[in-house]
Amino acid sequence: MRHHELVQNTLRVLEEQGFDIFAYFSSCVDIAAQKRRLKLLIKILENVDSMKREHADDLKRLAKFVGGYPIILGEHTKAEALMDDAVYERHGISCLNANTLESSLRGEYPQKACSQGRMIVEVDARMLTKARTDAGMSMEQLANELAVSKESVYNYEKEYTRMRFEVAQRIEKILDRDIIARKKPFISPDIDSRPEGPLANRLLFLD
Repeated sequence: MRHHELVQNTLRVLEEQGFDIFAYFSSCVDIAAQKRRLKLLIKILENVDSMKREHADDLKRLAKFVGGYPIILGEHTKAEALMDDAVYERHGISCLNANTLESSLRGEYPQKACSQGRMIVEVDARMLTKARTDAGMSMEQLANELAVSKESVYNYEKEYTRMRFEVAQRIEKILDRDIIARKKPFISPDIDSRPEGPLANRLLFLD
């Protein structure tokens, strides 16, 4: 899908979800939109790896300035298509495909996060422990089913833990219980400096 088509599709999704779209630009921000207190500054790229560090920092500065969240929406990295129900990250900004953005705006947040080429999930350790004990399984028995060490299962049951998506799927199948925690892809920018230039003032009406 071409950049123009991606922009038009994103505008349609935002409008269907009841967002007010204030403007879209051709610099570091393509779309600025708000629904109640949720403010999004979205950069749209076919290849999310083409996002430069300086443009990402500009986007984060602007988002923090207006109390919003920066998002990179794209179709693929240089190596692969962006998966549904997954969050990628570039320069401290969440990267989503159009389907994941649409489901997130409905409150159906993604399960998976791409880290160093692997799909990682966060598991609610209390849910995992309860599911295991409800199934009448010891840590050792679950470890044997997973072909991992008992120590690995012990580590899985510490607070929130991260593991490969495939492992979490196997655990859910064995225990017949959902254990994967869904995460909001809307992350406050990790930057302190203020934006410069006229675009920051143009975005002030998001307040």
